[in-house]
Amino acid sequence: MSEILGADGRVAHTKFIHGADESRTRGPQYFTQNRSLDDLITDRDRDVIVSLSKRLAANLGPVKCVVDQKSTYSVGQAWMVSYAGKEDREQAKEVVDYFHDTFYSSLDVRGGQWDWHENLRQVSKEIDISGDHFTLLTASEDGTRPEIQNIPAYSVKTKGSDLERMYGGSKIKSGTYAGNKIISGIIYNDRDRPVAYRVSTGTGNEDFDDIPANSIHHSFNPSQSDGRRGLPAATSSLNELKHVLQSTESESRRQLILASIGLLVENQDGGMDQNDAGNQILGLTASDGSKLTTQRMDSSIWYAEAGSGYKITQHKHETGGDSFESFQDRMIRSFVCSADWSYSLIWKPTGQGTAERAEIMQARQAVIERQKRLDNWASRVASYAYAFKAQRGELPLLKSPFSWKFSKPPRITIDDGREEKMLNESLRIGTRNLDEVLSYMGKTRTEFLQERADIVVEEAQIFEAAEQAHADLKLDRRRMFMLTANETMQETVEVASASVNTDDDDNIIEIDEEEKESVKQKAKFDNLKSKYDAYGVGVRAGAITPIKDDEVEFRLESGLPKLSDASNKAWAEDGGFRRPLTIVSKVAPPASALPTPINEDDE
Repeated sequence: MSEILGADGRVAHTKFIHGADESRTRGPQYFTQNRSLDDLITDRDRDVIVSLSKRLAANLGPVKCVVDQKSTYSVGQAWMVSYAGKEDREQAKEVVDYFHDTFYSSLDVRGGQWDWHENLRQVSKEIDISGDHFTLLTASEDGTRPEIQNIPAYSVKTKGSDLERMYGGSKIKSGTYAGNKIISGIIYNDRDRPVAYRVSTGTGNEDFDDIPANSIHHSFNPSQSDGRRGLPAATSSLNELKHVLQSTESESRRQLILASIGLLVENQDGGMDQNDAGNQILGLTASDGSKLTTQRMDSSIWYAEAGSGYKITQHKHETGGDSFESFQDRMIRSFVCSADWSYSLIWKPTGQGTAERAEIMQARQAVIERQKRLDNWASRVASYAYAFKAQRGELPLLKSPFSWKFSKPPRITIDDGREEKMLNESLRIGTRNLDEVLSYMGKTRTEFLQERADIVVEEAQIFEAAEQAHADLKLDRRRMFMLTANETMQETVEVASASVNTDDDDNIIEIDEEEKESVKQKAKFDNLKSKYDAYGVGVRAGAITPIKDDEVEFRLESGLPKLSDASNKAWAEDGGFRRPLTIVSKVAPPASALPTPINEDDE
């Protein structure tokens, strides 16, 4: 079929979906490859992709930053295990204590710093850098402790001489798994379920071990429904990152050259002045009979030959400019989108509140998705460790041996104070329960209540020890929570006189008589002070006219002496009352007290 040309001489669109046009005038054309992802990405291609991803993560700060941030925010110092079963929780306490006290620090065959939290971080990093993480569930050399061993992603591969090439992979012809299909190092049964992993142990084609799938946990982010292994986070932006690395190196060389040039000298010789005292004239004769000259040339001064005259120009240093910056930003942004992370957290923050919150929300969702993968890993490892110990009779048997929950670190937020107020308010009005609020803080209800209980018990023990050491001293526990040097927490007469009648002895508020009297006196003083303040406001506003009976009553309530004779005489002279100062007196003031009017003619 001949091509249909448009008015401009170009090939016109002949397809309803323009992208289906295969004309080279419509941009670069690619082969149509509607095949399995495992068939499209060969083992060689995977090795190239993973190798390049590792190189870029080791040489580009933004790549390393994304990987480190995602693992740090996803793991933190949380992931403490708790039993989620509804029964036998008392027995489960022994198991939880074993995890916290022993297993968390000794689970890795490498020992040392490779504890529970470090392994979680490495799982997250390997998923981003290599696309996969493989964990071998094994035991210590003496067979008494459960342990795990990290298997590098590049070690799981298809190799061996007993393979028959077929569509989407290879078929194993001999051995334990004869007849099974192997794809990218993973052996599958007829139902397409992994049954073993082929792990390379050397450079030879026969140097490998087939490890059963129930001894390995495979962590990865599925990129497509037919993908059996993960791909690095930077897979879709590897070329962009190579351009970033190359352009940065080229720009660095350009900047070094420019920085080495300080002055540009133009003269007739195109070189240094031979009469310069800095030159050394050697007693050697050149082929043309002239003297050879060795010049001490400053590397920051460059010379150029001019027709006539002499000119010195200071060289201007210019940076890469906006074009270089925008190119770098575009490439970095492409990678950040590929890695499903927040651009503002690793490169250039917007500085605008609404935009920053949107970036935080994006990173928060990425952390939630990563924690799902880590939760699978943690549950598998914890279940294995418990089963290992329970089978040896060293831990009690539980009715729900696979029911484990793990605490999470506090979620990412742009404004901690605002976030906390929002959570407290939602808890107060009932739109969220305590478990939801605690989850934002990275805690479970059990952890929260246990912490509160530990604090109460510790306080009681400290006070008891102090009272025993000082038998003649009665400690007032409220003084431990003073807000200022002279102010304790809010005290009321109701609290002081409280005598809670309840069957639960733990809920009775015990306050001795001395403490009651002290609080009553303080409440009485506060009440009297409030009455004085209100009385003074009424007098100054002209609403109250002070009389003698008022003073008598106030003196009686305050415990002050009765009125003296002089005071009674003063009240008698005033007629038994005193006008507020704000009320204008009916008696005109003397003329001397009146202001003198200003005569405008005198000015």
